[in-house]
Amino acid sequence: MSTSDSTKSENGASKDDNNLDASISDHESRGSGSSNTMTGSGNSNSISKESGYATTAYTPNTDGDRTVRRARLFFLLVLLLAAAALGGIVYWITDSGETDDFITKFESSADAVIKASNENVLQSFNALETLSVTLTSFVKEQMDNGYPSSFITVPDTEFHLGKASQNANAFGIAFMPHVAKEDYFLWEEFSAANQDWIAEANLALGRDDPRFHDNTTFLTPFIFDTVPFDANGNEMDLSYALATCRNVNGTTLSEQNSLVFEKRRVAVDPDDYDMDYYTPAWQWTPAPNPNVTDFELGNFNLLFDPLFNQNFYILEQTRKTTFYDVCDGSKVFNPATLPPGLYSLTSTPIFEDFQDVAPIVGTITALITWKGFFENILVEKSEPVYAVVTNRCAGKTSTFLIEGAEATFMGNFDAHDSRYDGLERSAGFADFAYSEEFLNAIDGHACTYTLLVYPTKQMEDMYSSNDPWIYAAVVIAIFIFTAIAFFLFDCLVQRRQKLLSTTAARHNAIVSSLFPKKIHMKLIQEQEEAEMQQKATAGKAGIRKYLLNENVPAAGAQAAEDRSKPIADLFPDTTIMFADIVGFTAWSSAREPSQVFTLLESIYRAFDMQAKKRRVFKVEVVGDCYVAVCGLPDPKKEHFVIMARFSVDCLRIFHNQLAELEVSLGPDTCNLALRVGLHSGPVVAGVLRGEKSRFQLFGDTMNTASRMESTGVPNKIQISQETATLLSSVGKEHWYTEREDKITAKGKGELNTYFLHRESGISNAEVAKQVVEPDNNAVADNRLLKKKGSRDSEWCIALLTSILVEMANVRAAKQIKQDSQTLLKSLENDSCNNQCILEEVVEYITLPEYSVTGSVKEAVDLDTTTAEELQCYVETIASLYNANPFHNFRHATQVAMNVNKLLNRIIAPDLESPTAEALHDHSYGITSDPLTKFAVVFSALIHDCDHPGVPNMQLVKENTLQAKAYKNKSIAEQNSLDIAWMLLMEPQYANLRSAIYCTKEEFIRFRKLVVNTVMATDIVDADLKKLRNDRWDAVFQKSPASIKNSLDTSIRATIVIEHLIQASDVAHAMQHWLIYRRWNENFFEECYLAHISGRAETDPSLGWYKGELGFFDFYIIPLAKKLKECGVFGACSDEYLAYAVQNRTEWERRGQEIVMEMTKKVKGKNLHRNMKGDNDDQV
Repeated sequence: MSTSDSTKSENGASKDDNNLDASISDHESRGSGSSNTMTGSGNSNSISKESGYATTAYTPNTDGDRTVRRARLFFLLVLLLAAAALGGIVYWITDSGETDDFITKFESSADAVIKASNENVLQSFNALETLSVTLTSFVKEQMDNGYPSSFITVPDTEFHLGKASQNANAFGIAFMPHVAKEDYFLWEEFSAANQDWIAEANLALGRDDPRFHDNTTFLTPFIFDTVPFDANGNEMDLSYALATCRNVNGTTLSEQNSLVFEKRRVAVDPDDYDMDYYTPAWQWTPAPNPNVTDFELGNFNLLFDPLFNQNFYILEQTRKTTFYDVCDGSKVFNPATLPPGLYSLTSTPIFEDFQDVAPIVGTITALITWKGFFENILVEKSEPVYAVVTNRCAGKTSTFLIEGAEATFMGNFDAHDSRYDGLERSAGFADFAYSEEFLNAIDGHACTYTLLVYPTKQMEDMYSSNDPWIYAAVVIAIFIFTAIAFFLFDCLVQRRQKLLSTTAARHNAIVSSLFPKKIHMKLIQEQEEAEMQQKATAGKAGIRKYLLNENVPAAGAQAAEDRSKPIADLFPDTTIMFADIVGFTAWSSAREPSQVFTLLESIYRAFDMQAKKRRVFKVEVVGDCYVAVCGLPDPKKEHFVIMARFSVDCLRIFHNQLAELEVSLGPDTCNLALRVGLHSGPVVAGVLRGEKSRFQLFGDTMNTASRMESTGVPNKIQISQETATLLSSVGKEHWYTEREDKITAKGKGELNTYFLHRESGISNAEVAKQVVEPDNNAVADNRLLKKKGSRDSEWCIALLTSILVEMANVRAAKQIKQDSQTLLKSLENDSCNNQCILEEVVEYITLPEYSVTGSVKEAVDLDTTTAEELQCYVETIASLYNANPFHNFRHATQVAMNVNKLLNRIIAPDLESPTAEALHDHSYGITSDPLTKFAVVFSALIHDCDHPGVPNMQLVKENTLQAKAYKNKSIAEQNSLDIAWMLLMEPQYANLRSAIYCTKEEFIRFRKLVVNTVMATDIVDADLKKLRNDRWDAVFQKSPASIKNSLDTSIRATIVIEHLIQASDVAHAMQHWLIYRRWNENFFEECYLAHISGRAETDPSLGWYKGELGFFDFYIIPLAKKLKECGVFGACSDEYLAYAVQNRTEWERRGQEIVMEMTKKVKGKNLHRNMKGDNDDQV
């Protein structure tokens, strides 16, 4: 019987129903024709009169429909309530976020105001203290002028007092000598005879007057007081009428201004005043203008003022700057020129000399404006805040509005908005002015100040927007749209459900009519269980599904997986390969992480492609070890033949990849080797299930294959006896050769092993194809035949070319124009005429400031002529290196490689999204300037050019021409730089020079960088070492946050570059032990050859062990620590320090034995060299 599928549209329902009825009728006509009556357990069944089969019709459930309708209404209500609640929550969160931003910004600004304003007060005090020291020096210098020590005239008044006034943020400063009572008339004589300072000060300000040249007397020659007289000419008795500041009685100047009186000068009669000394105002700034009546301050005795008298007493007790209360300053300075604002007077003592008990001979009185305390605190366009200053005794209040860098005095009242009282930030103001001595002098009753900072409405408005309302409205709209969409979907589902229910009832009736009830229920039950059960299989089929990426179980099937049978099986015939890169650990210690992964990815990607061709399965990669298997999941009869050929392919691919990558990955890359081991046998394979399922191999075959690799020989394929037997069984015994010695494997004892021939794995057809169609691999093989020196040159050329291209693109983006050739040629000629390079070493080199580099429409490439000149130059430099065991071109290449590594490892600051500007600041500008990078790499390349193989000290002893020319200082380094520089200046390298520098500024910076960098490699010269250490201590003892000027940044950049080249020069001691051993042996051989040739007095083997320990303790490890302290090299500095400590420990343990080995080896090489020389002589 056939039935039609249920329809997917309402219009098609009747058609499907007709088809279904037709099918039932057709089934009846082919049946027995008898009518059966069936009873269902659910809804009422209709019995077909013609067929007798029961058909269940869809009958609406009234109670159920009512419940569904109620559920819909409830769900709608829940949606509306959720929309309202979530909208309110979104509004609250968004509004709270804006409020939090506002509060955070205000707190940051308030903290800045509190901190900076107090620092400004302290700066004013420091400026006055500095002026006090200067005037004390003048007092000492003028002790023999025939007058008392306080009788001095400060020269250059506007320079000393004016500069101090500017630094102290003061409106004016007055110098008041202390005139003893018995010297009163002597002072009149002195003040009358020394008024030329007024002319000098006015002339310094550009104000000239005929009276300045005829000895006109401007100042009253006698010490005077001002006495108030009423309108009738009668003297008034106002004790505080002329007080300048707020007094203990609370009377203020504004209250006194209501009194009408006239101030008159009255000469002081010494007999009328009970005073030990007077304080006449003698010199002050702003200088008095002869065209304006502002000479009233001259010789005015401030000591007559009661408040000044009290403060002078405090000054004598504390002997420090005294901070008066708020005042208007009109008593001291001309009120006509005094801008409105808030002022305070300070007094600073001047001493007779610099001894702790020296007497006070004068006073500096400054009128400081409070406005300056609050200026230049916030950045431009910052939101304004109120700074309210209150006096804790008098309860007086003053307000300043701080907006950006500007501060405005609002008045002597509290102007802040009371709505922001809860956000008040308060702190003591100028508390440091109230020292213990000050408090003792006034019996502890100090009227100190409190600084209160409040936000403004403008600040709050900057962080207030309509976003909360908008976000809330969007959320509510989304919920409303969701509700509408839900009800539309529900209507469609209901229509579909009605159709499916009718169809399902008819299908159920058909099945029920064909099977008995129990069988029917059983079928349904089994089907449900089958759908819920995990569809995983065990054995080989399961493994095949896993390897075909069909191994990912459903999330809900975890429990079923735990109960199911594991996916695993035994594969009796397999061959396993282990391939490990020899020397990889030492090689990677001298490389960047990106270079390490480039090597591994390139090699293993090629292995994977070849494995796919050979139908070999890659199991895993463990570190630098590649594991593969043949014979599973699909069994292969000749699995051992396939794996033998694959292992030969891997060895060939490995060396081809090394040849192609050496230029980009640096020297010694081709010195890596591949060690391969094969073993055949049974293995258990399966899926190890868990959070991260993995396909794994287990068994003794795996262990033996690993032993074949670990006991093998570099660049050879070692196979086990079992694999050799299998190869022999198919006539491949000519593919391998028995190893002469037996190996000892852990848990296996001695084993017979064989070496697979490297040519055995390639078929004749493959060989023919390679001969007829040579590919890139053949070219790469040819590269292996090149000398190491040539490969080193190629790498250096590639590195310098990449930097030159970067420089060209930066210039194009910045649109830097080339200076005239005449100017550059003149600079080049001057550089060649310098006789002593050491004198060019500078304390710091200024690197370019950060600037946003625009994009280049088309990338600039290095032209062919420049590239050829660069190649010629590098090859010439390489030929100028002597064949020393250590100081050779290979060493220079290693230094250049380490320089490049360190430059590339300079890290960005710890930011979520570090920008180019942040990296520029963090690395002191080194990373932003490709010319700097080129100069440092260039210096590494040339730093040992023409090195004689002996230290500078020996050249000095031999009194060579070079030692004389370079004055016995940094001889080898200066010689190397001279040779390389003169070579670069030759005419055939004109295009190369233009690519390096094109402006005067670039030429000077390049020359300075090269000189400082090459000279930094002289680690023996005491003067250079002290200069570097002093600069390091000067700037790196500061925290990075304290660097506020470009000078500190330039010094740090210079020091980092110098230590970078030093670290690169001895990087072998801070890398893997094997690298250190190789270069240490080379240096030992160089020193030994110098000894036996008579150019070194001491046999190096005698002190080499202790010398290396000292080298680690006093140079290598401290240098590695400095790399870490400078904070720009990140994990690379940790790596260098760790290797340095490890190598030092290993040398301490094995160094004496190693020295004996090196001595024996070097002596043997020397003997062989002598015998060869004798044979050559005989020939």
